[in-house]
Amino acid sequence: MPKVDEYINRGEFGKGGVAANFDADFGPQWGMLKDETIKQTSPSELYPILDNAGAIFTPLSVSPGFNNPVTNQWVDDSDKKYILNGNNGVKLGLVGKDYNPKSHYDTLVGGFGELTGRGYIPTKVLNFDDGRKVMVIFFGGVETVADRLHKKYVAYYNALDGSSTARFGGTDICVICRNTFARARRQIRESGLSARHTANMDVKLAEIRQELGLVEAEMG
Repeated sequence: MPKVDEYINRGEFGKGGVAANFDADFGPQWGMLKDETIKQTSPSELYPILDNAGAIFTPLSVSPGFNNPVTNQWVDDSDKKYILNGNNGVKLGLVGKDYNPKSHYDTLVGGFGELTGRGYIPTKVLNFDDGRKVMVIFFGGVETVADRLHKKYVAYYNALDGSSTARFGGTDICVICRNTFARARRQIRESGLSARHTANMDVKLAEIRQELGLVEAEMG
């Protein structure tokens, strides 16, 4: 069975260029810690760091509708619904009626399980547009390739606007710009570990924990 280190090790080595408007695209809340501080003793560190980045909120579902100009009656669209940021009411996206939004924190812990409870906290939290998309990157160690040291990361990426499933995987890229973000996201996608926001999402997240080897029985 694959282990988390195998997913951390996957990926293409290299660096991306720096985009001039990177900060504007990603907003003011990103890049929380240096790698040297990644290993902590308290698993409770994860929540406040995500909260500080604006990634802690309950996603809400509301039915869209319109006022019929002929009948002057309000009509609900039963096939769609809007997802809202539960903290500020910002509309995140329009999705299908079967979309079952799960918070970033619950999805992250559901997929990584014991990894988030063993004292690991993110090297970086990227929050896009009031939580519409969130990427959380954990430091996974250092390895030597061709006499050079390369840092490894394991990451989570999720969207609550219907544009992406929740994805988990490894990357060797420290995200510093739009180019490196795109490459890291591609590597995470190639890991093939994802869970859709449906009624059985918890089951899929449990399968991802099993695939990564992050279950108590295997931890010893």
